[in-house]
Amino acid sequence: MNSTENLWGRIILFSLFFLMVNYWSLHHLGAKATHFLIANGPLALVTIANFLAPLFSKKETQKFKKKARRWFFFFIKTPVLIFLYGFFFIAGSFVSSVTVMSSGVPDEISINLSVEGQSEHHRQFNGFDNVPPEKKAQEKRSKNLTGPNGIVRFIKFTYPFGRPYFLEAKGYLRYSFDLYPWIGKKIRVTKDLSISPSILIRVPAELQALLAKGKIEVTFNNKVIAEEFTNAKQGSILVGPYKDIPNSFLDRWKTELIVVEEDSPKSAAISLLAWLHPIKTPSKVTIFPGMTLEAKYLTLEEQKITAWAKFQVSPVKIQDILLEIKEQ
Repeated sequence: MNSTENLWGRIILFSLFFLMVNYWSLHHLGAKATHFLIANGPLALVTIANFLAPLFSKKETQKFKKKARRWFFFFIKTPVLIFLYGFFFIAGSFVSSVTVMSSGVPDEISINLSVEGQSEHHRQFNGFDNVPPEKKAQEKRSKNLTGPNGIVRFIKFTYPFGRPYFLEAKGYLRYSFDLYPWIGKKIRVTKDLSISPSILIRVPAELQALLAKGKIEVTFNNKVIAEEFTNAKQGSILVGPYKDIPNSFLDRWKTELIVVEEDSPKSAAISLLAWLHPIKTPSKVTIFPGMTLEAKYLTLEEQKITAWAKFQVSPVKIQDILLEIKEQ
């Protein structure tokens, strides 16, 4: 009787082990068929064998059942069960997942996930340009989040009491968090990530005549992170993900142009239109509050800086910067 109870107890423990592996797989890997087969390899083989059983002879079927029985009783041995539970506990304590969900964002977003201290942004702008390409590829893990219902998963090594990671998404501020085993981490773009600030840089109205012969450069730590040529109809650039100019900006600009309008109403109107339709300019790095940036307007022929501004990025959606004319 004790032997029978012990047998059923071991069968229950073996079944419970498969149940836990399936729940872990479902939570960290998702519900794909390939992941189901990985977690249920032996059961999948038995199912396939039963499906193909009519194709085998009675002798071949008995031989297969004998081998299956031998393997089954091997796996429900007490030492094997102890090993399986121990291995699962240790592996589960050092492997976890990060799931990133679009949660309604329609655009394609590039997602980078790294251990704290391995930022590509810091490598590029603080003297790490000579890192071998193969090492950069190993350190940088990137996936694309596509569509409003998009989901991407990262399987990462962690520690029993958590490991610090950070996520970088194009157009959003860096997001830092601790990755714990077993529970993992779920990140929803619209709920957990903050949109990166945008910078609107305007050329002074007094330089409106030079718009077709110049360009705006934005630098961080003396490295150019954004640049664009101006033209007669566009005398401003918008760096960052923001797309629309707030109406409050227009009222302030009209006040700024009062002095110019007194001397040249036409010039003031042209400048206002040139500011209202900025050139959308991508940034080579994510812009975040607290960064100190420099913006300059250069003439193409002489490469002379005619207007300039140094400023600190504010924690607002869009920051308005009017360049100051540089005295020659």
